This record gives sequence, structure tokens and C-alpha cells, in this order.
Amino acid sequence: RYTAGAISSIAYQQKSPIVDGNVIRVFSRVYSIQCDPKASSVEKFLWNEADRWAQHIQPGDVNQGIMELGASLCSKTSPMCGSCPLQQQCSAFQSDPSSVES
Repeated sequence: RYTAGAISSIAYQQKSPIVDGNVIRVFSRVYSIQCDPKASSVEKFLWNEADRWAQHIQPGDVNQGIMELGASLCSKTSPMCGSCPLQQQCSAFQSDPSSVES
């Protein structure tokens, strides 16, 4: 599913979702998901949100941007929330902005 979404959205700009580890991390923080991301209900939510975000006029760019955000600013161990373009939408940042790095 990931590979099909990546090829169709990035190569052909089709409105297809992508969910990888970086997308899971970004969405888990943005939407304050505390549950196991492999739980079927959480996985369904993540794919639905990825699909919603992919409805942009340039879905490949949006998908790549979310993946890159998860690989760089929204890293697993040292998130740089102060520089994140999603901080105003992010539940993790909004809940305690003093606890995140700039």
C-alpha cells in the first residue's frame, strides 16, 4: 500500500496516501495519538488522515514533505518543534511548548 501510494502520488501526482514510520511519528504528535500505531483502529485513522492530506493539489509534494518533516524536524529523539511549520496544529507542541526544543 505504501509503495503504491508513493509511486502514484510522487511520480504521477495522484491523490494517494503514504504512511511510513515518519508519517506515523508526525501524525502521532500532531493528533496526540498515545496508542500503538499498529492497532487496527489507529492504523485506519492514520491512513484516513494521510488520505485527507493527500487531497492537496500537489499530493506527491505533501506526502514527501510530511515524510521529510518526520525524518528531520520531528525526529524520534530530538524534535525541533520550535522550527516546525505544523506547531500551531500540533497537539504535542500545544500541550507543553516549554518542553520541546527550539
